[in-house]
Amino acid sequence: MEFEEYQKLLNLETAQHIGAAIGEYKRTYGAEWFKQFKEKNPHLVFIVDIVANYNFDDAILKLKSFVFQEIDESTENYFAKIAKRLVVESLLTNNRKDLSDFHSHLKAEIDKPRF
Repeated sequence: MEFEEYQKLLNLETAQHIGAAIGEYKRTYGAEWFKQFKEKNPHLVFIVDIVANYNFDDAILKLKSFVFQEIDESTENYFAKIAKRLVVESLLTNNRKDLSDFHSHLKAEIDKPRF
């Protein structure tokens, strides 16, 4: 999945939908919820993994590292790499509040006990 596709996912409405899906998976599969979720939602695994396993600042660093690696692997021109990295850096900085809201909402849904 390209960064632009992930970018479209990183909003509060999507966090609510993902959170609801996670809740359903937890109720249905119990301790095996993530395994089942991964099989049926491979495009969301990276996002859910970094939210579930990292605090917000570390999750941003992990996301940035992932995106920069994708840029480096898919872009040959050195100046294009720099430009793309600057765009990503700017997007993450300028959308920090929204990303923090996304992270906290989804983290709360992931951590919510389900019975």
